[in-house]
Amino acid sequence: MTTPSASSAAADELTALREENQRLQRRIRELELNAQGSALATATEAVEPAPTAAAVATTTGSPGDSSAAASAPSSWSWSHGLTARQITRYSRQLLLSELGGADTQARLLRSRVLVVGAGGLGAPVLLYLAAAGVGHLVVVDGDSVELSNLHRQVIHTEEAASAGTAKAESAARACRALNSDVRVTAVVDRFTESNALQLAEGCDLLVDASDNVATRYLVNDVAVVLGIPLVSGSALRMEGQVSVFNLQGGPCYRCLYPTPPPAAAVTNCSDGGVLGAITGVIGSMQALEAIKILAGLISTPQASSASSAPQQPPLSAASVDFSPVSAAACQSTLNTRLLLLDGCSSSIRLMKLRGRNSTCAVCGENPSITRDTLQRQALDYQHFCGSANNDLPVNVPIHTGKVPTASVKQLQEALLPGPASAAAMSAGAAAAPSPSPSPSSSPLPPLLLDVREPVQFRICALPGAINVPLRVLKQQVPPWLMAALRASPSGTEEEQPTTTPRSITPHPAAAAEAGGAAIAASSSAAPSASAPREIFVMCRRGIDSVTATRLLLGAATAPQDPASPVGEGALPLQLRHVAGGLQAWHDQVDASFPLY
Repeated sequence: MTTPSASSAAADELTALREENQRLQRRIRELELNAQGSALATATEAVEPAPTAAAVATTTGSPGDSSAAASAPSSWSWSHGLTARQITRYSRQLLLSELGGADTQARLLRSRVLVVGAGGLGAPVLLYLAAAGVGHLVVVDGDSVELSNLHRQVIHTEEAASAGTAKAESAARACRALNSDVRVTAVVDRFTESNALQLAEGCDLLVDASDNVATRYLVNDVAVVLGIPLVSGSALRMEGQVSVFNLQGGPCYRCLYPTPPPAAAVTNCSDGGVLGAITGVIGSMQALEAIKILAGLISTPQASSASSAPQQPPLSAASVDFSPVSAAACQSTLNTRLLLLDGCSSSIRLMKLRGRNSTCAVCGENPSITRDTLQRQALDYQHFCGSANNDLPVNVPIHTGKVPTASVKQLQEALLPGPASAAAMSAGAAAAPSPSPSPSSSPLPPLLLDVREPVQFRICALPGAINVPLRVLKQQVPPWLMAALRASPSGTEEEQPTTTPRSITPHPAAAAEAGGAAIAASSSAAPSASAPREIFVMCRRGIDSVTATRLLLGAATAPQDPASPVGEGALPLQLRHVAGGLQAWHDQVDASFPLY
């Protein structure tokens, strides 16, 4: 028979064990957070440093009150598991009742996010998620840092660019330097069919900060198959957009765009350009959406409707009935909405998106894209989109057909015959060859047409180049160029002014006026009946020049206006596009020529 004293002792022991168990549970949570949230801290870190005497005195007594300091505990444990250092670090966002306070912060520290891309969008996403204390970031990017990245990809440095550091490693290093609580896994590879599922498995959220359509579709499909919300963003030129997909029954990216746009209609930032501040705004918006979703405080569409749920009282730091869950009443996300940023007008619009498509190939009622499909890599996303899974310069073989082609070496020899060096070209030498002793038999000087847009021509151009954008050629071939295409040895003096080249844009070189004048003078000289004129068509990478050359060939061989005297007895035409364009000139002729 158990005595009362024995029962009392057993009860006391049970109470003590329960208290010890609670203490240990709190300690376990604290250690888990420390081990998960810090790449530098160790899991064996015992307790936080004891408060200093001055700090204790400030809160419990006077500076000379040693008994108060002695009675203060050496370690604090809280139900949310945050350490004293973490409370201080995240204090400004802990004060936000809209985010749920300390309990939400603990949840962020336990979160795992996959960010696809460490470029213009990925830079602000990663920096702000790391700063906010998202516990584990996985960054995937197969590119290396280049000098041309730095105006927008602010997570990288000039040192990383000069060393050709992998973007994923450079971004991971920056995040670790910003917040030692955060564990960062750098994956130096592209996000492809072969690694997508493995990288996304176990993540709480996916962030699409990629720069191409093929990756965008792949990230979406993986998110849907694994049931993970997706925050998607894009930016180009002076515009950007953000949305959230696959959240609370909302649509996925494929619901809105069942088929990709034609490859010819897609422009990337390496061709179209982008302002760094635009990617900064869009990436920051992506980080904001990610934090709200990770915090778990996003209200459901039904709860956010005034007709289906009672209005919650405004939250404040003084609310006596504060609960992290009630903060959800204050939050919404870009699920079923698309945010559009126009940097030119500094305007933002929100567009309502249609709901989930029941016939969607990945999230519809009868999906054709499943986990098994992705595991078997049955879908080639680059083939599906007709474009590469990167934003590198277009390197697709150009089928020139019957378009005559010249190399940059041949162009150099034509512009500067003999042993002339590329340095002479870079110094602004005239592009016309030296006058021949016998003008009657000398060939017409070569004509270099640069068919880039004026904004690109003004960046840099070869000496003596004449700017006639492809866009202008498609509308109408200028009369002087048409006369050059159909050059006649019997032109009268009155006709000669029409053959003077007229550049759409002033040449950017300091010595361009002299060089341009020399070409204009030599171009208007009486043509020689013994030699055809060479015309070179050049662009940035040897793509638009193919189209321009085809167009000019057609114009040169088209039936002429009978009233026009130009073209009778026309000389043979030597019209060629320059393969590789200015990029090939930089690579093969003159490495000092700017590359953009």
